[in-house]
Amino acid sequence: MDDNHITYNSQNAENSDIQRVGRIIISLIIVAYFSIVLIQVSPSGEIRDRVKPYVDPIILLFGLKQRWNLFSPDIRIMNQYATCLITFKDGSIRLYEWPENRKFSFSNIERNQLRKFVVDGVSEPHYAAYWPDTARFLARANWNVDNPPVLVEPTFNGMNVPSFDQYTKQRNMSFSQIEHRTVQLPFFVRHHEMSRGGVR
Repeated sequence: MDDNHITYNSQNAENSDIQRVGRIIISLIIVAYFSIVLIQVSPSGEIRDRVKPYVDPIILLFGLKQRWNLFSPDIRIMNQYATCLITFKDGSIRLYEWPENRKFSFSNIERNQLRKFVVDGVSEPHYAAYWPDTARFLARANWNVDNPPVLVEPTFNGMNVPSFDQYTKQRNMSFSQIEHRTVQLPFFVRHHEMSRGGVR
């Protein structure tokens, strides 16, 4: 047996060892990943509650959070839409309506994105940081040098979704009787803020 043959066999052995170790590592990663998924989707219980504190740091570190509500979102319990009351210096009030689902068409899809932001985003207390800027935007959009807006009141209106046995198509629903009305952070307009940022 010559030296070349011995070297070839030893290289083959080293390669097979590396491949074996690689397969083991990949298998462990796959098992760990599916274990994390299993823990996340399991109902709350004694085992899950004990293991979760140890798994959560790994989930956050590698971004393995599973958002299953993509496939099973929370069912809406309220039909809501946004309006805004703008009070001017002379005491007059203007009602502004943001885009609504029932007014949506594919010709103004960009307005639907705006509606999603206003109704599904800004209406939530979690996004309260956006409220002053939203009100400031509406004040600028309705600016009048002779009669400037002095108060902006973003208002979110809602009606409880009827039960299945009282199903009604959206176009047949009456939006005149609002069951929930919330004014989100009334904004008192300061003229020096309006002078910056390009008032038209």
